Amino acid sequence: MTDAPPRGAASTPQRAARAAGPSRGTRIALAAAAAFFFCAFVSLGSWQVKRLLWKQDLIARVDARVHAEPVPAPRAAEWPRVAADTHEYLRVAIRGTFLYEYTTRVQTTTALGIGFWLMTPLCTEEGIVFVNRGFVPMRSGDLKLPPPPKASRDVCAQVRGLSPQKQKQGSDPTGRSRGFEEHCSSPAERCGLARPHSSLTPGLASGVASDVEITGLLRLPEPKGRILRENDPANDRWYTRDIGPIAQARGMPQAAPFFVDAPRGQEYPRDASEKPTGGLTVIAFPNNHLVYALTWFGLAAMVAGGYYLVLRYDRRRTRETDEETG
Repeated sequence: MTDAPPRGAASTPQRAARAAGPSRGTRIALAAAAAFFFCAFVSLGSWQVKRLLWKQDLIARVDARVHAEPVPAPRAAEWPRVAADTHEYLRVAIRGTFLYEYTTRVQTTTALGIGFWLMTPLCTEEGIVFVNRGFVPMRSGDLKLPPPPKASRDVCAQVRGLSPQKQKQGSDPTGRSRGFEEHCSSPAERCGLARPHSSLTPGLASGVASDVEITGLLRLPEPKGRILRENDPANDRWYTRDIGPIAQARGMPQAAPFFVDAPRGQEYPRDASEKPTGGLTVIAFPNNHLVYALTWFGLAAMVAGGYYLVLRYDRRRTRETDEETG
C-alpha cells in the first residue's frame, strides 16, 4: 500500500499559480488604462470648470447690459463689428419710421401660444434696422396671407419723377441732394426704397408714417431653423429671425445685421386690429457645467478607487498564499 501524498501537495501548482497572480503585462495594461481614464476624466472635469466660469461671466455681462442705461444703436459704420460677445442683449435706443408694408411674420411658440413675431423694418438715419414689434397669436387664414412685396431700389428721383439733373442740384456735403429730402416725404423713399401700392398687401400699408423711438434689446440673427423646419424664402415661410435672408427677400440687402426686440408698450401697432405683445425676450443660458464637472471628477475618483481595490485584492491574495505555503 503506497503512502498518500502529503496534505496540500497535490494543490501546490494551483497555489503557485494563485500566488503569481496576473502576469506582468496584464498589470502594466491595467495600470495604463487606469491612468488614461483618470487623466481623461480629470481633464474633462477641469474643462467643465472653465466653461462654468465662462458661463457665469457671460451671464453677469448680459445682466449688466440688460439693466444698463440705453445707448444709441450701432451706426452703419459699426455694423460689421457687431458681435455676440460685445453686443448681444445690449439695451439700445433707436429712432425711425416703421415700414409696415414690409412686415415679415416669423412663426414661433411662446408662453402665449402659437403665433408670429412681427419683424418690421425701421427706416433710420443709418438705414434699415429690423425691429421685432412683438408676438401676435395665429388666427385662421394667417398662413394663406400673401407675402409682403419686395422693395424696389429705385431712387427718389424715379419715384417722384425727378430728373437726374434736378436731383444733382444743391447737393450737400453728405452726397445727398436737397431734392431727395424735399421731395421724399415717404419713409420708404428716404431709405432708398419705392413704397409699394397698398393694394399689393391688404391690411399692411395702413401704418401711420411718423417717427417712433424704440428702447429695446439688440439681438443677433438666428440662422438655424427649428427641428424639421427650415426657412423657406421662396414661399415666405419663416421659422427663425434670420435677418440676412429676410432682408434679402424684402429687397433690403443693406439692412443692419441685427434686430431690436421692442419692449412691452412700444409695439406701435399699425392699426386697432393689430395687437402685438412685446417684451417677450427670453434670456436664459443653460448652466449645467457644475453638474458635468462633478460627474467627470466623480468618474475619475471611481477609476482611482477601483484601481486601488484591485491592487489591494492582489496584495492580500499574495499574502494569503504565502501564509498557506509557509
